[in-house]
Amino acid sequence: MKRSIKDIEYEIVNQILISEICFDVCKSIPTIPGRGSDFLPFYHNLNFSKGIISLHSLLLSNLTDELSIKNYLKQHRFDFPNVKIDEFEAEIASISESFKNIFPLSLRHKIAAHIDQGFNHTDFTNAYIISDSVEKYISLIQNLKKSFFKFCNYAQNDYPFGRILEQTTDIVKMVVDKSDKNYQL
Repeated sequence: MKRSIKDIEYEIVNQILISEICFDVCKSIPTIPGRGSDFLPFYHNLNFSKGIISLHSLLLSNLTDELSIKNYLKQHRFDFPNVKIDEFEAEIASISESFKNIFPLSLRHKIAAHIDQGFNHTDFTNAYIISDSVEKYISLIQNLKKSFFKFCNYAQNDYPFGRILEQTTDIVKMVVDKSDKNYQL
């Protein structure tokens, strides 16, 4: 089914924004030693997994039927053969390479595959305990957002998920406060 280039842009923009909020949520969750088997790493990794899966699809997918920036560029070249997009393609290639190099193993399948395995699997908590990778993904998603939004002429300040981050921060604070009280008893 053929979609218009604008429809594909809207979908990619949405995936970029979803990835951004996922990593922002991860950043709001404190890493507390010894908390490898409760809600905080579970919630962190749900968001982390969604962010990784979205970025992987956008930046690295070679499937012709998957939403990806590569497929978008192919469609863009077909629809607008006279528009020069070489510079944008180079930016995306650089961002894609950075994505591959941030974390030493593929988390797309490894962590996501363990979402339903309970809270005690070590692969499941890897992202929670290696929190510096979140900052790297936030930087990467900001670069991707800046490049893609500029190319598509979207407003850089478009952040429709701000309320989700506010609610998450409040919920995480309540969970931490409640569990701190339980541990003190």
